[in-house]
Amino acid sequence: MKSVSLIHLAKVALIVLVVNIALNVGFYEIHHNLQGIWGALLPGTILVAVNLGAVYLLILRPNTLEQAREISELRQTMSKAEKLRIQEAQESEEALFSIIHESPVAIGITDEEGRPVYWNPRFRKLGKRRDEIDEHNEFQLTFSNPSLSDELQRRMRAGENIRDEEMELIDGKGERAWAEISIQEMVFEGRKSSLTWVYDITERKKQEHEQKKARMAAEEASRTKSLFLATMSHEIRTPLNGIVTMAEILETTGLSREQGEMTTIIGDSSATLLAIINDVLDYSKIESGRLELESLSLSLTQTVEGVLDLMGGQAAEKNIELISFVDPDTPDHVLGDAVRLRQILTNLVANAVKFTDHGKVCIEVSTEKTEDANPMVVFNIIDTGIGIDEENMQKLFRPFSQADNSIARRYGGTGLGLSICRAIVQAMNGYIHAESEMGKGSHFWFKVPLLVQPERRISRAGQMAGKRILVATDNAIMSRHLERYINFTDAAFETLSSVEEATARLNDDAKPGADVVLFDTDMGRGAMEKFAASMTQEMRPKTNIVLLVNRARASSNRPELFDSFFAGLPKPLKRGQFFDVLAAATGLEELESLNEPKRREDYRQPLGTFTAPNAQTALDEGALVLVAEDNPVNQSVISMLLAGLGYAAEIADDGAEAFAMYQQTEYGMLITDCHMPEMDGYDLTRKIRQHEKRSGRKRLPIIALTADALIGTGERCLEAGMDNYLKKPAGRAELDEAIGDLLPVAQNIRTSRTTKSSDPGERRTNPDRRQAGHAPAKDKPVFDTAYLNEVTGGDSEMINMLLQNYMETTPALVTEAVTALNSREFDTARESAHAIKGASMMAGALQLAEVCQTIQRSIENNEHEAAVSCKAKIQENFDAYAEEVNLYMHSPAEVA
Repeated sequence: MKSVSLIHLAKVALIVLVVNIALNVGFYEIHHNLQGIWGALLPGTILVAVNLGAVYLLILRPNTLEQAREISELRQTMSKAEKLRIQEAQESEEALFSIIHESPVAIGITDEEGRPVYWNPRFRKLGKRRDEIDEHNEFQLTFSNPSLSDELQRRMRAGENIRDEEMELIDGKGERAWAEISIQEMVFEGRKSSLTWVYDITERKKQEHEQKKARMAAEEASRTKSLFLATMSHEIRTPLNGIVTMAEILETTGLSREQGEMTTIIGDSSATLLAIINDVLDYSKIESGRLELESLSLSLTQTVEGVLDLMGGQAAEKNIELISFVDPDTPDHVLGDAVRLRQILTNLVANAVKFTDHGKVCIEVSTEKTEDANPMVVFNIIDTGIGIDEENMQKLFRPFSQADNSIARRYGGTGLGLSICRAIVQAMNGYIHAESEMGKGSHFWFKVPLLVQPERRISRAGQMAGKRILVATDNAIMSRHLERYINFTDAAFETLSSVEEATARLNDDAKPGADVVLFDTDMGRGAMEKFAASMTQEMRPKTNIVLLVNRARASSNRPELFDSFFAGLPKPLKRGQFFDVLAAATGLEELESLNEPKRREDYRQPLGTFTAPNAQTALDEGALVLVAEDNPVNQSVISMLLAGLGYAAEIADDGAEAFAMYQQTEYGMLITDCHMPEMDGYDLTRKIRQHEKRSGRKRLPIIALTADALIGTGERCLEAGMDNYLKKPAGRAELDEAIGDLLPVAQNIRTSRTTKSSDPGERRTNPDRRQAGHAPAKDKPVFDTAYLNEVTGGDSEMINMLLQNYMETTPALVTEAVTALNSREFDTARESAHAIKGASMMAGALQLAEVCQTIQRSIENNEHEAAVSCKAKIQENFDAYAEEVNLYMHSPAEVA
């Protein structure tokens, strides 16, 4: 301590106030105990030490008059040095008051009745003068919201301190000002008081407001730009699709060589332009926050292998080897957005092929364990291409950016692909990363969480224990993949790196014989011929040879050579196909019984029609299907769809009826809508699963067939106990595959038939007869017969029957929906909109279905005004559809 200042008793309360203020502002320290001689001389005295720069001030507050006298006597005996230190302390005290007086923080004190007893000049500027009492100007804070003053007083009376709360004031000039206010109780001059300090934050609030305005303007500009891009992309894409399609059709006609080359150029150029437009459209969706993901059942192996099938032609042109590997521990069937997942993989693989002049492009899929049962699926795309330097790696995932301007000139592209990939991966709650080195290729990988579904294929884990398999390849990556596959089956594995090594190993009687040899035909020129020539007659019966043949170069091999071997497997290898052929080669299955995976071209062929067995036969075979659907139109459509696919079915009008029928009959499968009266599909599934546990009854395969495809719908279906989830309207091939996976016996007892179908394009509505006012949703037609043609095989009588059924049942739902929206009964409106949407999608009323989907989603998101604003569109779109249907049903066939 530099000095001791004994202050007159009358000033003590004010000094304590100053110290209190200093303490709250946070510039000072305070101690409440006396030590040494002062503690002995002045028992009960409070010592306050205030740290003000290098000056220390000691303030003694007497508790009694006797102590005051003692302090006075002590003061008289102090030395000159003590008096000098007192003088310094007094000067420090004055400096402290000066700081408070000139502080930019408004400070004021009010007594228990709310009357001001002290304020600094800054407080005076923020406050309003009330009147003059005893020649003292009294001020108060005036809030723009008058109720705040009473609210603050109520809180203070309740013993609550106010800390740093932002409030709007009316200052002494009558102008609005923003302040950060704190109020704390204290004792001043022996009386209960309130200390208020106020920070003027008007300028900060102005800056925040300007920043908010600027941000909103930027967001609005971004939305406007994105909307423009989306609109233009749609407008351009529509005629461009026509060009692409017509070019493809033209190629199938009798063209001269020159005309064929021109048509190919038109098709390739149009496809390139369409890909660019799709990139711009996706980017505009991402920027405007309109990127939506579906949650549907998908096969990881089919998705990955389908991408390589798509890129096979481009890779073959550059003599690049494509390699695919899906780790056998990775579940195949998961829930996710197959379209977006395929888009990411296609973009990354296309880039890898584009920037690789020779070597390999490889996709590897594996999983990482997480805390729950669902894994993080990891996709690796590795190439031996040109690579990317460290500086340009930073630009990879930026929109409209490529690693180097020269790349755009050499390879083309918009620079949007990787940016879109990152946005999709992030929307899937995953992340994407890249590693690369110039001249040494690139490695892109991304991880996404996917919900595991029950497997549909028999696992090959441990099936081939005791078998020995040799792999002859000089491809280290393929050798590593095959080793992982074979170890999964528990078979013994050996690798050989040349034709000569393979031949020597098979002729070595000292080593155990091999059950199967997997021979890579790409081990140098003429590898397959050399190996065939080296095989002895003794070797052939002992060992089955499976050739691994490059799909792109398969036609260059001599066909007669294949007769010398057990089977040929095209590369890139497909996981399921590989295990099936290996099982046949080791004698576990017959080769003829294997289901050859469909090629991409096979899906272009229409699925045949079948005759369903009668209900009793299907019941006896455990193949009778129960359908739970409340909408009459949907009932008719699903019945026709199942009949055309050869499945016998019975219909229940809702979940309650379906459960009663389930209790009485041993059905082979349930196909259920999710939204029904009485009991919905989720509750129906839960009741069935509970009944199975209690009764020990065999598990019933259940497929959800619903108009909902939002994120979370698929998970909800699986959580309820369903086995698969299809979105309405389900295609014939899609539904047939789902039923075949879960109920194969139903496909075994159906019989194929040949039907004479009318041309699906025979009945077409003349566009000129449509009224222009009936086109509120440009990207979807008012009336689309494509699905009806697929369901009925183009049978016009069946289509007319379905349309008549729809026209009889839907008007009541339309009226119900409009009435509910008018009366703001949103639960009823949502249910009606959902019912109309499901039936309309089946009946080809796509614009009406889209409007109803908008209403349903708006209500579910509590955007009620948005739902109400669509009510007029319900009737408008239905009327437009009715007009189209009337033309279709009653007009003769026309050529558009």
